[in-house]
Amino acid sequence: MMDWIFDHITGKLLWASLFVLGGTSVVITRFVISRIEKNTALKAIEKIKTRPSYAKEIADSLDIPYGQKPNFSLNHFEILKSYIRDRAQIGEYKIIYTTEVTPSDLLVFTRISFVDFDVNVMGQASDVKKDVYVTFLVRYDHEDQQFLVQSNLHYTSTEKFHRDRFTTAIFTGI
Repeated sequence: MMDWIFDHITGKLLWASLFVLGGTSVVITRFVISRIEKNTALKAIEKIKTRPSYAKEIADSLDIPYGQKPNFSLNHFEILKSYIRDRAQIGEYKIIYTTEVTPSDLLVFTRISFVDFDVNVMGQASDVKKDVYVTFLVRYDHEDQQFLVQSNLHYTSTEKFHRDRFTTAIFTGI
């Protein structure tokens, strides 16, 4: 009888431990990814400050279009660049840093904080505050006379949603 009780309790403890370990690992993974995104963005900004040519390398990697506005004048684009530089926030996006790569390209580092329905440490679903760092390239295409917003490839629908929302915020401001 004692063996059965011991095996039963041991089995439940094992499952409870795995449950807590699984929930904890999800939270730790999410935390580590967030820190990596933040450190990557901040290191890139510091590198640009010491070596401005690095901005071109980053701009070249932001090749996925997330929005465009045709029939856009170069004069209007200059006003838009000033608008972005003068703001601490556009929509829900905090502007961390901007730098002009070329007269037609503006690199914009942003952070957005939002609440997402996710899994907490105990493995229970709850609202979790998240910060996402996204870099955008705001570009003027002289040939087609259009304004473009580009970023890197999104991996989840939430990431795509964040890139699209920045584009909407920019278009609302112009």
